Amino acid sequence: MDVAIASAPPPYLLIFTILRETGMRAGEVLDLRWGDVLLDAGREALRVREAKYGTERTVILGPTATPRSVRGLRAARRARGRSAPADHEVVFLSNRGTRVSHDGLHYQRAKVCQAAVW
Repeated sequence: MDVAIASAPPPYLLIFTILRETGMRAGEVLDLRWGDVLLDAGREALRVREAKYGTERTVILGPTATPRSVRGLRAARRARGRSAPADHEVVFLSNRGTRVSHDGLHYQRAKVCQAAVW
């Protein structure tokens, strides 16, 4: 499965990595904003504002349980350029600069699943 996920294009590679390592729901990951991402060393976490049952929660990240997610999020933040992204900006943007949609995610998931079968 790791090989199949590795074949996904950005930003889907990081989305699938977070989904796999954290168990978050797809909608929760797609709704993440940079203000919800804490990447301070030893305090890495994701704030889920719109959880399934309406209760906000925090998903703890770390170098042991979620190493690829932490590395990927740090790299994504660096890739945004010299200035840090604004807290209200969506983390995952498509190659057109728009928010990644559920349809786009499902399309890429089908491609990853097909690659995993072969």
